[in-house]
Amino acid sequence: MVKIYIGIGSNIGARRKNIYRAVVQLVLCREFRLLGISPLYETSAVSVAGGTDFLNCAVKAETGLLPEEVLSKLKSIELKLGRKPVPEKRKWAPRIIDLDILLYGRRVIRTGKLTVPHPRMTARKFALKPLLDLDSGMVHPESGMPFRKIYREIRDRSQKIGEYT
Repeated sequence: MVKIYIGIGSNIGARRKNIYRAVVQLVLCREFRLLGISPLYETSAVSVAGGTDFLNCAVKAETGLLPEEVLSKLKSIELKLGRKPVPEKRKWAPRIIDLDILLYGRRVIRTGKLTVPHPRMTARKFALKPLLDLDSGMVHPESGMPFRKIYREIRDRSQKIGEYT
């Protein structure tokens, strides 16, 4: 079994409900054993035109799936919850749900379909803050730099990041 961290986000419709439904799907998935879930954070959209602010969180889980199998499982959950496939040029369009593999153990993965650690998470507070809530002592698998140090140095364009209650 390997520990994985999954980022969850939504900025269309009932955002809290969308995230709740995604977490339920992960819980129901026999291939995942959820170990924790971060608080929800509200963040202004960075690269997304239109839509409302995002709600984001992260989950920590264990799985026996290979990284590509995790990706496939997450994409099927997104489709089940109503996310429509979009062309590559619109990959930052508003979305009902977004599930991203942030970390897969301490592995570094670079394939045509998957990059882990998530390639943009070290530039985004909304990805790192929930991750740090789950494990404040983690280090980046490539650089060895503590994520809490990376978080303090991020200069993302988010107008806000705040716990959503």
